[in-house]
Amino acid sequence: MTEFFGEALARLFLPVNLAAMFLGTGGGIFIGAQPDLSPSICMALLLPVVISLPPETGLIVLAAVYFGSVFGGSVSAIICRIPGVQASGITVLDGYQMAVKGRAVQAVAVACMASTVGGLLSIIAVWFSVEKIAMAETYFRGADEFWLLIMAIVSVASISSRSAIRGFMAGIAGAALAAIGQDPLTEMPRLPFLADVFPSGFPLSVIVIGVFGLAPVLSMGEQKFHRRAKPYPLVGKKCPPRGELANLSITVIYAWISGFLVGILPGTGASVGARLAYRNARDRSADKHMFGRGSAEGVAAAEAGNNAATGGALIPTLAFGIPGDAATAVLLAGVHLMRLPLGHRLFNEHGQLAYTFLLGGAAVHFCMLLLGLTAYRFFALGIKIPERVIIPLLTVAAVIGCYMVNERFADVMLLPAFALVGFFMRKFSLKPAAFLTGFLLGPAAEVAWRNTVVPPHVSTAWSVLTRTSMSRVFILVSLSFLIVPVFFDHFRDKMSSKVGAFSNQNK
Repeated sequence: MTEFFGEALARLFLPVNLAAMFLGTGGGIFIGAQPDLSPSICMALLLPVVISLPPETGLIVLAAVYFGSVFGGSVSAIICRIPGVQASGITVLDGYQMAVKGRAVQAVAVACMASTVGGLLSIIAVWFSVEKIAMAETYFRGADEFWLLIMAIVSVASISSRSAIRGFMAGIAGAALAAIGQDPLTEMPRLPFLADVFPSGFPLSVIVIGVFGLAPVLSMGEQKFHRRAKPYPLVGKKCPPRGELANLSITVIYAWISGFLVGILPGTGASVGARLAYRNARDRSADKHMFGRGSAEGVAAAEAGNNAATGGALIPTLAFGIPGDAATAVLLAGVHLMRLPLGHRLFNEHGQLAYTFLLGGAAVHFCMLLLGLTAYRFFALGIKIPERVIIPLLTVAAVIGCYMVNERFADVMLLPAFALVGFFMRKFSLKPAAFLTGFLLGPAAEVAWRNTVVPPHVSTAWSVLTRTSMSRVFILVSLSFLIVPVFFDHFRDKMSSKVGAFSNQNK
């Protein structure tokens, strides 16, 4: 850990990595401010470029876009009452009311500072904990590894979807699609008629670009083009009154704790971290009546909570290969395309790379603070870009990027099929994150199964798979994820009703 700090710091200040941080962060904020886009779209479309860069630079770009876009969503939430990303939905409540009262600049500044502190503290916590957590994998045996992977698919499928059954369907579909291609142990083709075109199965790059990059563009095109809401002018003082700074600091710390812990739970995402942090801040505040009416505390809590969750989501992603949300699922796909291991092997074999990435993630938040406080007017201009301009640009980027990875026209021909898959998944509430998780982890689960339940022991498979106490723990946790969505939906509906109540009060 500490032995890599000096070398990671030296590599971080290479010109290419500094450029990656600033360009990725600026691009992420700009994309996040667009009401129709999301971090996963931008990250998916950037994958072809990212995998052509040195691994540490590519990972820094993805982290910069991810962290920057989560903050960028607050810009449109504050001045247009339209969250740029889902995680900024709670920021609308107080941020927009501050803009109405002529405090738009102060709202953006509070959001920027809270995002920076919440995200930075989370990355620091990840730095000191993720390797120790990843080392737990060394104690797992064959059956333990199998149930860990099953638990990962089940957790993402159940929590990332309003319907656990639909989430499971998406995860199973992804795992089934991954089974097409070569046998992972014998390397023999399973479908000979596809062996000539796609010898290793369907390309991961095409799936990610199609499902996460092009499918949302189809969803945008399905809707009638509409004029963007006229944003409130960015006026007012930038810094909040000195008397508020102490309360804001305490609010941010509490929001960081709750957001970080929520982010560790696979499938929850930054929006849940923002909701929980906002509720806790409102309950603790002496000015509860101001929440939903232009409270700087509300903006700080929401933004610190959602950015803290982005750091927390890196722990299951790096330690066990379990994505925390759609954006980390795309990040996980990027790691696979770079042919890098995860878990304890990442830190044992590529420790310098791993800690350069984490240090870069911390530095990205300083870039975010600098750009957010100085260039917020530029990022706000992106809100005025109409869909009729955005859709063709994203489509061309998806097609070119798809060809760049393997330089095969067959990939480009396959791209529309996966774009339609992603389009209909969204239409029927089948979460793409669960689908991609199943595709990425399915082959590893199959290998663990076949290495554990060898043919002579098929009749006693259950006893073999439940022999260790760790396996039984993973089974119980997997079963618990069948129950968690019930309480999660109740919490989400309860918070949604409160959001509606706040909105109605301020109409």
